[in-house]
Amino acid sequence: MLIYRASSVEEAKKIAQADPVHTSGARTFTIRPWLLNDGKITIQVTLSEPQRSLIQLD
Repeated sequence: MLIYRASSVEEAKKIAQADPVHTSGARTFTIRPWLLNDGKITIQVTLSEPQRSLIQLD
């Protein structure tokens, strides 16, 4: 399995088609779009005091 970061399925296909393993005929490929959910959450917990707070939510 290879994962390409591309802006579209068409761009990913072009990248895969240019791969020497594919151009030589040694392997074939199938493009499957993958939804990657980016984001983060930061939580601060102070162990010396019974406090917690949400710092950032993207």
